[in-house]
Amino acid sequence: MKANLAELLQELDPILMNPKRFMIVTLLYTIGGMTMGELRKSLGINWGDLDTHLRRLAENGYIELWREPGKHKGLEVKVYLSELGRKKYEELGEKLKGLLEKIFFKDSPILTDYSL
Repeated sequence: MKANLAELLQELDPILMNPKRFMIVTLLYTIGGMTMGELRKSLGINWGDLDTHLRRLAENGYIELWREPGKHKGLEVKVYLSELGRKKYEELGEKLKGLLEKIFFKDSPILTDYSL
């Protein structure tokens, strides 16, 4: 059976396939918990974009937000990757790896319909 690229892409996690959300989760996966300010600065995005993407990740259980004592006075929001978020990120990595292997395998049926 000939693999269809569109079908393979639809199997990928739509929450994590957004570039900004993917980068947020990648930072949390590799670095660990970060404040919202640290995330914003690392990604170079505005507060509105950050808030939108954090809400989407939190609503789907990928991250947890905690108020913790800040470096200065008061509390600051720290963002952590949840167990579900870690699992989904690792699953996406495996699926992307498998997809790349299928695409770039010498006799890939995907490549018979597309020229790269």
